[in-house]
Amino acid sequence: MLKVYSIKKGDRKQVSPTDGVYSVVEGYDYILEYESDEIVSSNVFIEDIPLSTVDYEITQNNKLRTIKKKFFIDYFGYACLKVNNEEFIFNIKVEKFKLNEIEDIFTFLWSKEESLFKNFFSKSTKTIKFDKLGVDLNSTSKYILFANYFVDTFEAMLQSFKYQPHTKLKNIKKEEDFSNSQITQYSIDWLFNNLDTLNFSNASSSLNSCIEINRRTAVIEKIGTEEKVNSYNTYENTIIVGALKYLKVEIQKLKKGIASIVNIETLQNKEFAEFSDLRKIPFLQMYQESVTIEKRCNRLTTKYQRVFRNIPVRIEKPQLTSVFSSKIHYKKAYKLIKNLFSYKFVLDGEFRLLNITKLSQLYEVYNFHILTDAIKEVLNESSFNYASNSSREDGLTDFSSFINPSYSVTLSYEHLISDESHNELIRIDKRKKGKGEARFYKPDYILEIKKVTDNINLYWILDSKYSKQAIVRTNYLNECIYKYLLNTGFKANPYKKPDGLALLYPSGNSNKFLESDFYKPTIDMIVSKPTSEGDLFTYISKILKSNLNEEFINVTYR
Repeated sequence: MLKVYSIKKGDRKQVSPTDGVYSVVEGYDYILEYESDEIVSSNVFIEDIPLSTVDYEITQNNKLRTIKKKFFIDYFGYACLKVNNEEFIFNIKVEKFKLNEIEDIFTFLWSKEESLFKNFFSKSTKTIKFDKLGVDLNSTSKYILFANYFVDTFEAMLQSFKYQPHTKLKNIKKEEDFSNSQITQYSIDWLFNNLDTLNFSNASSSLNSCIEINRRTAVIEKIGTEEKVNSYNTYENTIIVGALKYLKVEIQKLKKGIASIVNIETLQNKEFAEFSDLRKIPFLQMYQESVTIEKRCNRLTTKYQRVFRNIPVRIEKPQLTSVFSSKIHYKKAYKLIKNLFSYKFVLDGEFRLLNITKLSQLYEVYNFHILTDAIKEVLNESSFNYASNSSREDGLTDFSSFINPSYSVTLSYEHLISDESHNELIRIDKRKKGKGEARFYKPDYILEIKKVTDNINLYWILDSKYSKQAIVRTNYLNECIYKYLLNTGFKANPYKKPDGLALLYPSGNSNKFLESDFYKPTIDMIVSKPTSEGDLFTYISKILKSNLNEEFINVTYR
């Protein structure tokens, strides 16, 4: 039996499970009490992470009791607590963001670095079923990728179809002025069947447009003719236009399916954010991409109908013909259309609940990309060569650089301050550390500006703190000042300091803790979250404008 108690401002309150799930808040203190007939395992895990043995005790009467602690800090979503080989499910909510802010962070990061989510989602040992909330994200995402590739390829092949279309000669029957016509056997037959179109006269005439019928002169003004023309109405062309329309119909089905599963409107704000509210985010991404594909597909269909004029449409799986097998662009089109009719997306099934185990690192990665975007926006990008890469095992981007002959601006993520680091910063007291203690610092971000011609290196250290403003001010600010300013220097001059320190956090207000135009370093506390990145952009703008020539700054920020 498990009992969970929340502790808030000295008030102890028991948390009862609902449908077997305990709802807790990520930043709250809790006491966990477990009782069994026999304790066969003394290990306690939250997901795959063991609790320290100093955090709980096991009594002789088979009871386990933890100390008061924030056991779920940095978790978000559904997690499994394992005690004595029993498993208990927790729904871990967060309070530092509003729901729409978390949605914006997820959507932002999804567009920047979709692979990063592999590093934050941990497998839960429980699967919970939701009615109509299942999705094979893998196959559906692949369908979206294929649809984009399909449209991209047909856009690229448009000119080939325009100038090298497959056509066939057809006899076109039409009526035209007799004076401009080419007389064929069909014209004679047409004339005998349309005598009522002739104008009769009793006067004789030697004009070519006159014939004598029953001693009367008939004037021919119109005549039926045949003309051989190249027609676009071929099996292959009707299949191509039909495939474009078929893709549009399928994308519309996908959009409708997504809309039936989740509300595609903005998430409503609650006191606490639940991961279950965010299950819509991958669907939202697919929905947005589907809207874009549908628009592109509409435009492309119109373009192909202008190339293949006045033809019917076939919406069916293509059959291989001599044209599809011999002409390069038709051969490529056949393979794509065949695959299009074979691809399926599935929106039914089971939705595997996942949780985020490194929520603070997710916030760090978010700020890294926001900082990179700020630098891109402030700089005159055409004057710099931009590059980004990763040297990490988890694949997260940890380095962005903007380089030209006069300056280099680089932003690094979790790079060490040590003798072996690529920058000029060192930890001053590194030789005084005790055995087993870290001999380096690892701030979240280092912003470096190199003035190439002057051989000057400038540094700003920024650190993300996934916490409230008051906690950042009380618990983290002094520690960061000591580590990154008082105890950090330059290799060539240990007592020279970085130019600035900034702490980033998601709630509260920004605060210029120490600022002057006459001395450095500066110390700033800056709010950074969706729709509230303005202070961070201003901070980066001021740094770049103060240290780079005006010609290298975007005109908007000069």
